[in-house]
Amino acid sequence: ILGGNYSNHYGVGIETWAKIVPAQAQHPVLAGIGAEEFKVPSHLYKNPDLPAWVTPLLTARLAGRPEVEPIAWVNTKDQRRVFYTSLGAPEDFALPQFRRLLLNGIFWGLDRAVPDPGSSASKASTR
Repeated sequence: ILGGNYSNHYGVGIETWAKIVPAQAQHPVLAGIGAEEFKVPSHLYKNPDLPAWVTPLLTARLAGRPEVEPIAWVNTKDQRRVFYTSLGAPEDFALPQFRRLLLNGIFWGLDRAVPDPGSSASKASTR
């Protein structure tokens, strides 16, 4: 249902950098998340070979290494509206990009309009 194929992770303590998938920059789940790369505390999980019906939204890379993996995606197969992210370490919640991603993913998954990133309701829920 989620669309991933978890195959462990690359290890703890390796600097990890996330960025949006440029082709998906206008996806509602990414509203309010800048195009610039940002550091994430979570370690990078291995999720190779996502199915064709899954749309990757964010990828991450390891500092000084070639590996790049999807870290957030949506699955719309069979009328589903499933949002997934491999982020979620307690330290990730300090990142405004992560909090925004969760808020957007919840609204999108419920088939509701994602709050405008500039709205007061949106700002209050991502603090």
